[in-house]
Amino acid sequence: MPGRTVHLKAFPTGRTNGEVPLFTLYLYPTSQSDSLLVGEDTEPSLLALDQAPRLQIPPSAVLLFQTYHAGAGSQYYVRADKGPVRVYRRRLEEAMPGNEASARPAWQLVAHLD
Repeated sequence: MPGRTVHLKAFPTGRTNGEVPLFTLYLYPTSQSDSLLVGEDTEPSLLALDQAPRLQIPPSAVLLFQTYHAGAGSQYYVRADKGPVRVYRRRLEEAMPGNEASARPAWQLVAHLD
């Protein structure tokens, strides 16, 4: 597989966002000794890489995951091409009659490890 292998780990913070437990999200690239703090969010779930085209994610992504609570959440993807590890996120709102046809939000760079 080109690029790097990256593992996601989530550690409970002991805090909540309302009633939902929060987790600190870290990535562990196998080719580097450092971990990368992604941020704090609800519990993540991994997505299959074959979902990348449907989610408008570049084919160079090495990891996809999402967080959700009550119909809203975030989607993340990780690129680890021969250069730095980069994490992108987009926040998703709960689908409502007024926003069902809206375009998905743009991806934003949220963390990187050089």
